[in-house]
Amino acid sequence: MKIAEDELHKNNYVTINAALKSFEEIVDAYCALFGLHFHEDPSTGWKKRIVWMVEKSLYEEWEKIVELIYLFFKNNNDKYIKEIISIIKKNINNLEIYYN
Repeated sequence: MKIAEDELHKNNYVTINAALKSFEEIVDAYCALFGLHFHEDPSTGWKKRIVWMVEKSLYEEWEKIVELIYLFFKNNNDKYIKEIISIIKKNINNLEIYYN
């Protein structure tokens, strides 16, 4: 997430990529605590992540992030990237609170 924040206003494409990756990594890290390892089979990894996100009420947040990415590319406006970072940080914090 630090990379995403550092790249904000410098390289929005790096910001988006780093923010998405941080969300994926935090989901994978918390799932690993319970023996779930989505990366073991790349062909089904994202399907299993999405199922897990639906179970944990994170999928709507994921859809918001995807929609904001679409809007950024359509309108090229930094406000969408700031909102993406905000949503991801909120959900990372929620996962940390939930699992600690």
